[in-house]
Amino acid sequence: MPEAKILKLLKIVAPMLPAPIYWEDINSVLLGGNDAVFNATGAVLAEAYVGKSLFELYPADMAEYIKRHNEEVMRTGKVLSQEEVIKDITTGETKYFTAIKAPLRDDDGTIIGIIGTSVDITEEKKLMAALQTAKEKAETANKAKSIFIANMSHDIRTPLTGVIGLSEMLEQSLDNPIQKEEAHMLHDSGEELLSMLNDILDDVQAEQVTENQVQERSFNLHQCIEDLVKLERPTTTLKNLGLYVNIAPDVPQFIISDKKKIHRILLNLLGNAIKFTQAGHIAIEISTLEKKQSKIHLQFKVSDTGIGIPQEVQDKVFERFFRASPSYKGLYKGHGLGLHIVQSYIKLLGGHITLSSKEHEGAIFSFDLWCKKAKAPKKITHSSEPKSGASPLITNKAGSNPDVSRKLKFLLVEDSLPALKSLEHLVFKMKCDFTSVTTGEEAFKLAISHEFDLIITDIGLPGISGMELTLRIREWETTCAKNKIPIIGLTGHTQNTTKLEYLKNGMDDVFTKPINQASMESIIKTLFVKATSTGETFSNHKNSDLPETQDNLFNLEQFPILDIKEGLKSLKSIDTLAEILQLMLDQSFSQDVPLIYQSYQQNDWETIESLAHKIKGGAIYCGTMRLKFSCQYLEKYIKSGQYELREGLYNQFCSTVEQTRDAINQWLKLNI
Repeated sequence: MPEAKILKLLKIVAPMLPAPIYWEDINSVLLGGNDAVFNATGAVLAEAYVGKSLFELYPADMAEYIKRHNEEVMRTGKVLSQEEVIKDITTGETKYFTAIKAPLRDDDGTIIGIIGTSVDITEEKKLMAALQTAKEKAETANKAKSIFIANMSHDIRTPLTGVIGLSEMLEQSLDNPIQKEEAHMLHDSGEELLSMLNDILDDVQAEQVTENQVQERSFNLHQCIEDLVKLERPTTTLKNLGLYVNIAPDVPQFIISDKKKIHRILLNLLGNAIKFTQAGHIAIEISTLEKKQSKIHLQFKVSDTGIGIPQEVQDKVFERFFRASPSYKGLYKGHGLGLHIVQSYIKLLGGHITLSSKEHEGAIFSFDLWCKKAKAPKKITHSSEPKSGASPLITNKAGSNPDVSRKLKFLLVEDSLPALKSLEHLVFKMKCDFTSVTTGEEAFKLAISHEFDLIITDIGLPGISGMELTLRIREWETTCAKNKIPIIGLTGHTQNTTKLEYLKNGMDDVFTKPINQASMESIIKTLFVKATSTGETFSNHKNSDLPETQDNLFNLEQFPILDIKEGLKSLKSIDTLAEILQLMLDQSFSQDVPLIYQSYQQNDWETIESLAHKIKGGAIYCGTMRLKFSCQYLEKYIKSGQYELREGLYNQFCSTVEQTRDAINQWLKLNI
């Protein structure tokens, strides 16, 4: 058979081309190539390659890989490329090529093989590998740094807990006014250091948050802004500043996004605006940039008439720890973390933040977010009208509190002696007995040999950790058929990402150090409903299950949202009630309620039942009666195994939470 014209042409043209060129027959036998291709593989002489098949030139696995590629080119008649790995026969070095191959046709157009060129990408591969290694090292170093900061913060927080607690004890015990003031200053300095530590932990947490930790749910954006204004209004009033809100008419009331992160972003920006403004006003604006079917592109602006930010530092304000006014000048408090956290959260939500400012003329921070539109939650309809003479929103008559006839006995576990001393002091003030140990090993021996009403343990113990101690106690209780001992964990770390894990592993609650008297009171009130000798609850309410009729299941208007008289039955004084109500906002509403929302998104009704029970336990003691019954009905209905009405009861709970939040804020504003 006469040689095809294309093959004759290749023999003439190929040697003149600088790029590697080679051609093979249908059996992947090399027919020819130019010097460039042979030099690239270390075969200086063409005879070392020409006339040989792939299986004679390369290891079997690589030959088979290349052969499949050749056959695909000939089968499809298309130009195809793939990466190929070839070992240099002279140096033994592994080389990487991008092989681009086309079908080789004879004079009649019949495919008789392939023609290809290979581009050496060995150096690029080495560079990419080096970059990947460097990236992994940087990520490992960054993670190690974050873990180091978090662990150091925990180690600092533990002795700091002792400083704060002992300085408070010292202040209370001193009579000399000067010494008393010095002890107070020591306490305030400890609190300031703790605040800085919390900011650092928040920043570390913001850096570690991933897209998987964005909790999207439907929420009332207008209400979110109203809550922020209520929170900051007292400060702006004291500074005689205007605080204005302008939400464009086309901004939907309900959106789907991460409410907690948007709230934190706006709270930081608003707090900065107020801090750096001495006269004039602060404004919050929300407008619509674009609409696309079920999505909406929103722009948020927080502006002020404050001191402004110099042009030369505006590109640095989002850097971690940067402060336009250095701390040594003592003009403004802060640690240069707020705007860094803001930027981290906005990026996580897919947005972008910008700054516009002139010195002495104020600043405008603008950021945009794509959100999903959401429908307003369905209102709960009632088959019957509310009973006449229903209790008002807030009642304000004092009542009495039954005495506890038996002292509660606690087991306290803390390896830091100052922190343990502070914890003992709090328990003593609550008129409870206690036994103290400094290790998990000692605690476990006591827990299985003595009776305790409650165990409070540091989580970061040496040896057996607080978590391991809890697991061992729970295992012992199960094996020996013992009643469950309530266990409270104390941690120096932030709780957001770990609290749920602690709860799932047997702890009843977790608190961040330092624990205060309000938290201690909340623990006792929540866990020991039946602490009187008669078995009565503190609130004197019967523990009824569900109402007899479906109508009454959704008829909560008969219960007051906030009954001060009922709250004072348990808490004795207005000051204590105020402290517990604030604790409810800070703990139940900020931690447990979001967990319920998250559980609802995951269709986890078992967790919703457990959390509703927990929130109810706190609601009983501070007069939040409507919340108490909404939790009780939701909890008991889920527990009964019924399904038909649980969505409605969940929605009723959500609306009651918002009503209760507003009522508590209103009452605290008038009474603090």
